[in-house]
Amino acid sequence: MKSQHENELQELNSNWRTLKEAESRFNATKTGLDTLAANDGAEIFIPLTPSLYVPGTITDTSNVLVDIGTGYFLEKNVPEAQSILDRKVELITANAQSLHDVARQKQKNLEVIVNMMRERLKHNAAMANAQQQQQQQQQQQQGN
Repeated sequence: MKSQHENELQELNSNWRTLKEAESRFNATKTGLDTLAANDGAEIFIPLTPSLYVPGTITDTSNVLVDIGTGYFLEKNVPEAQSILDRKVELITANAQSLHDVARQKQKNLEVIVNMMRERLKHNAAMANAQQQQQQQQQQQQGN
């Protein structure tokens, strides 16, 4: 039971970190949208793969393509894109908080389990010690 709770807690923490990373990426994207208008005509590098880029020029700072998931993109103006990103950040933040709350409760449950195991071990050790003392007393009485 203890190891199951530990595994679940590790998984929850891993999922929480993943959500927080996604939240950070979306916030960085929102910041990029804020600076887009000032970069009209700017030379940039366009990623073709994570390690391959080609030069390009920003020609339209009023419209962007927004990744809405599973390989689908929508062309949106900047305020609409900001709105989509705000909703995504809000959803991710809520999910991260929910995971954090569940993980906190799991941690409390784990502490209760560990404390119960310690108490049980103490009890068993005390019982074994009492039995040993009782056996020694019986042996002494039989020896007398």
